[in-house]
Amino acid sequence: MVLIIQIVYLLPVIVLYGIFVFLTVAGAAAAGESEAGAGVVGLLGLCLIPLILIAALVCGFASLAAIMRYLATDSLGEAFKFGEVIATLRSHIGAFLMILVVGILAGLVAGLGVIACGVGVLFTGFYAQCVIGHAIGQAMQRIFPPQQPAYAAPGYYGPPPGYGPPSSY
Repeated sequence: MVLIIQIVYLLPVIVLYGIFVFLTVAGAAAAGESEAGAGVVGLLGLCLIPLILIAALVCGFASLAAIMRYLATDSLGEAFKFGEVIATLRSHIGAFLMILVVGILAGLVAGLGVIACGVGVLFTGFYAQCVIGHAIGQAMQRIFPPQQPAYAAPGYYGPPPGYGPPSSY
C-alpha cells in the first residue's frame, strides 16, 4: 500500500523527469544537425533540474504525510484525501523538517561504513534506516497522538460505565 501511495504522490516528479529525459535526448539528436538548437534544448533541460528538485522535496513530504495518515487510520482512502494531507503537512512542518534533517544526518553516518572496506555499509546503512524509522515514529506520535482505548489491559482505569454503586448511593 505504501508503494501505491508513493507512486501516486510522486507522479509530478516522474512526469517532470520524463520531460527532462525527453529534452536531453532531443538535444543529443539536435546536436548532429545544429549546435545552436542543441544548446537551446540542453539549456531548457537544465532549467528543469531545480524544478524537479523542488517538486521532489514537496511531493516527498506529501507522500510521507499521506503514509502517516494511512498508518494512523489503517485506511487507504485517508491517504488520498489530498487537502487533508496538505493541511497535515502545513500544520506540522517542523516535524517533517526534523525528519529531513535526521534523514540527512543518518545518510552521512551510513556513508561512513565505506571506511571499513565497504562491508561496514551493511551495518551503518541498517542503523541509519532504524534511526529514520524512529524519527518518523516520534513525529507520528506528535501528529497523530495515540488514542487510549476505553478499557486498556495494561492499567486499570476504573470500572466500565454502568457498573458500581447506584448514583443515589
